Amino acid sequence: MYELSYMPSESEKENASNAYIITMMTVTLGLPFPILNLFACIGFYFLIRKKTPFTKFHSLQAITSQIPVILMNSAAIIWTISILFHKASISNDFISYVITVVIFNVIDIAYNIVAAMKARKGLLYSYALFGPLSWTLIKDKSKPHV
Repeated sequence: MYELSYMPSESEKENASNAYIITMMTVTLGLPFPILNLFACIGFYFLIRKKTPFTKFHSLQAITSQIPVILMNSAAIIWTISILFHKASISNDFISYVITVVIFNVIDIAYNIVAAMKARKGLLYSYALFGPLSWTLIKDKSKPHV
């Protein structure tokens, strides 16, 4: 598990939880254009990138965890558009894929809610894959250059 050598301040906790809230808002508001979600997350990261490791960790975890969801949503939208405008039929593969995408989005929103709540409490909540990646990125950037 990851540990901080200090207790995050209230503003750090708020910024960290906002990273997850932004992802949830942009997924729901920008669904026709999933790339907007990534731009919003990256924009928020650039606003707080000079802040503490706690805030950077949660912001990077929010960004990295959105990449697979964005790719899946984009593929679903492109597939849907091709069906609508090219008069293709709706196949079982398409229906299965859309159901899978919806399930992944629901799971993502649930994880984001939990992560936002944990971050607001000052905890380093880590996703299984994206937490270690984010922590590595934070630690590599915080090392002094020789």
